[in-house]
Amino acid sequence: MAVRDQMRREAREETTLSGELRRAIHASELSLAAIAEKSGITPLMLDDFLTGERTLRSDVMDRLADVLGCQLTTGSDSPG
Repeated sequence: MAVRDQMRREAREETTLSGELRRAIHASELSLAAIAEKSGITPLMLDDFLTGERTLRSDVMDRLADVLGCQLTTGSDSPG
C-alpha cells in the first residue's frame, strides 16, 4: 500500500500532460469511483493511471478532462 502511495505521488508530480491530469483528479471534489464512471473506465484503470502503471488512450484522457472541467491551452494562450 505504501509503495502504491509513493507511486501516486511520483506520477502526480510529473511535468507532463498526464501529470497535470492526475493533479486535477486528486484536486477534484468527485470521488475516484465517480470520475471513473463518468469517464467510462473502471476504478482499477483509473488507479493504475494514477500510479503511472497504465497509460490512457487519448479519447479516455479527453473524457477525463471533460469530467474534470480541464482545458488544454498553449503557451500563447496563457496570460502575460
